[in-house]
Amino acid sequence: MTAPPAHAEAAPDDLLARKCTSCHNAVRWQSARHTSIGWWAVTSRMRWIHGASLSWSEQAEVVDLLVARFPATNDDARDEWLLALVVMSLPLVGWWVGRRKRFW
Repeated sequence: MTAPPAHAEAAPDDLLARKCTSCHNAVRWQSARHTSIGWWAVTSRMRWIHGASLSWSEQAEVVDLLVARFPATNDDARDEWLLALVVMSLPLVGWWVGRRKRFW
């Protein structure tokens, strides 16, 4: 059997350094703590609003690395999951309010 290439393990770190430090330094994400939902939100904001050049697979690698290295505390995790639940329920609330207006 042959050993995996030396760069295979460093790929996520390299990807994080190449993609994220082009706009800000590592202290920016090293001081942050998020769950996977939070890191997906952060990286999605970077892609969609700020134009970061990450593919979906690169974003998944970066999120996995950030979750493993900079996880959220229990309180932060609870808050992020509650916020995600609220945001995901907004379309349902909008639909319900729209239906109620028809009957008044």
